[in-house]
Amino acid sequence: MSQRTAIVNSLISHLSTATSARGFRGYRFLHEINDFPSFYVAFENERRIHRGGGSSYGVIAFNLRGYCWSDDLGSIELFMRLLETAVQTYRPLHLRFVDEARVTAARTDEGVMQPYGIIDLDLEVL
Repeated sequence: MSQRTAIVNSLISHLSTATSARGFRGYRFLHEINDFPSFYVAFENERRIHRGGGSSYGVIAFNLRGYCWSDDLGSIELFMRLLETAVQTYRPLHLRFVDEARVTAARTDEGVMQPYGIIDLDLEVL
């Protein structure tokens, strides 16, 4: 198993435990989702940053899409905050693979898809 696969699997496991939501890899269409709350983590790209002296590190970008079922917009915001907090607590528990984990962008559907709530988070893991 590659390091990237190990990071994705441990990220999904950590987020599932921290938020009590079901986590999966890849994307799904809205009509395919039966479990709420749930989230899907999709790999976007990886880039290398060279520090000099022969050392470099990788920055892996992910898109996390979360789904919840509620008529209340507050529950969508709460689920987004739970996911953000879980991403921020990911690094201290996985020091072997990860130097930093951060959310670079956070968006919701702002009630357009009610009663579904859709959350988009862009993540970077260094």
